[in-house]
Amino acid sequence: MSINAINKEGENLTEKETIESMAKIRLQVTVREDLVKYIDEQVEKLRFASRSHAIEYALTQLKEKDRQEKRA
Repeated sequence: MSINAINKEGENLTEKETIESMAKIRLQVTVREDLVKYIDEQVEKLRFASRSHAIEYALTQLKEKDRQEKRA
């Protein structure tokens, strides 16, 4: 399954561009200190742009894994 969207100029967006353009909702979460330190290290190493990016990436990976397991 793929996600398709069109920008205001009528051009097709890639799946990544489509996902990045989706509305975002602000959340407040509580996370273990060791995980926050890990996230901060990864942000410092430029693996992620921010804490939010790291958490969103992790949730996206988990969601994809669940989707694949349901197909199997």
